[in-house]
Amino acid sequence: RECNESELGMAQVVTTRPRTDETVKMGVIGIVEVALEVARGTALQIGEFYGNVFGFEVEMGEGTAAVVGGPVAGSQRILFQEVDQATMYAGDHMCFYISDFEGCFERCRERGLLYVNPRFTHLDDSQTLEQAQHWQAFRILEVSTAEGAERLFTQEHEIRSDQHKFLSLALDSE
Repeated sequence: RECNESELGMAQVVTTRPRTDETVKMGVIGIVEVALEVARGTALQIGEFYGNVFGFEVEMGEGTAAVVGGPVAGSQRILFQEVDQATMYAGDHMCFYISDFEGCFERCRERGLLYVNPRFTHLDDSQTLEQAQHWQAFRILEVSTAEGAERLFTQEHEIRSDQHKFLSLALDSE
């Protein structure tokens, strides 16, 4: 469908979100940077999780970890900031696109992290690789240590293949 007048007006609003100008030039439209509070002492392990499981680049700082990935290399960034009292999980979710979709699914499955959100079973209910390939998406709710023994934080992640129908980029198929 074509957008209505109200939506067209919103599409023309200039954003002040960081790095938007550079990512729009890459063809990425959406939230390009998010900051999340995590418990003190967990940023390093969270960064390692995103690097090992999702293949994101990791930038470590004093009490922070920034993970960089997205449908176009370097187009999306999540900053984890350690605080004494991290905000509790509020029930929202974030979504990102992965090129190594099947490998990422298997790494999450091996850690026992797969999650089906009962509110969104009409979008995906992936519990097997075949289901994830059908939907081109799966979800996790927890981020854990490499062994999966310790939960580092709770945040629903919707992980989509870079072949997902909602990805509005024309990616090069090299």
